Amino acid sequence: MNDITQLSNLYDATQGIELALPDELSRIYGSLRFPIQAGKPYVISNFVQSIDGVVTLDIPGHESGGDISGFNTHDRIVIGLLRAAADVVLISAGSLRVNPQNTWTAGAIYPEFIQSYNELRTQLKKPPKPPHVVVTASGKLDLSLPLFNSPDIPVLVLTTRVGEKYLAPQNSLQKIKIVGLKSEGSLRSTEIMEAVKNEFDPSLVLTEAGPHLTSFFIDDNCLDELFLTVAPQVAGRDGLLNRWSFTHGKIFAPDNPRWGELISIKQAGSHLFLRYSF
Repeated sequence: MNDITQLSNLYDATQGIELALPDELSRIYGSLRFPIQAGKPYVISNFVQSIDGVVTLDIPGHESGGDISGFNTHDRIVIGLLRAAADVVLISAGSLRVNPQNTWTAGAIYPEFIQSYNELRTQLKKPPKPPHVVVTASGKLDLSLPLFNSPDIPVLVLTTRVGEKYLAPQNSLQKIKIVGLKSEGSLRSTEIMEAVKNEFDPSLVLTEAGPHLTSFFIDDNCLDELFLTVAPQVAGRDGLLNRWSFTHGKIFAPDNPRWGELISIKQAGSHLFLRYSF
């Protein structure tokens, strides 16, 4: 894999503890630091968007981030790196609908580096695969999917009591832990993170949830940092397809804009890899 070029480091104002990356990952990515927050996990999100801000093409078979990045190798390596570093990976029901056969592990996104990802998790004293948290208010999940039947991936489903009741017939053997956080309605990120902290007590949480849930995390000030890959394509919008940005369902500006601080810029070809702290 030595033919994969190193990411060009254009700007770095990151702070915190530097992770001891295995040689292969260090050569390509450089240094990776995260702040440590006493009493609460550090929450990061990861998206890839087109130049015009689209994160999903909303066309069956072409709804994934890979269709936005062009299945870019460096983007996949970075996604794998974040998953390998995380104590917990959080996804939404929409993530499963788009990728029903997936697990959100480092090796799943870039299997060529699985040895390095595993080495990193060993160095960090983390289990081989991070626990997954699936968020669904309705409980409309198919528990026969691979994620829910992977013996080496602990899964916690956070839902409402309505959703818990809906899932009960599929979970008669109680192989999946399902927690109803409230009677019904949308789940707030504060409620979600409290449940995640109580269950796993993580230091670093990676959310790969979709735009709806990401909007709640931003609205509730629960998102500490955004990793944003900008891919050099223009996707376009026509008002018919749901070609959302990485937020949807919440209005922030002009009354309550959320400003991020740019803390890192890396480059691979015409792809930019940005980090914003909030």
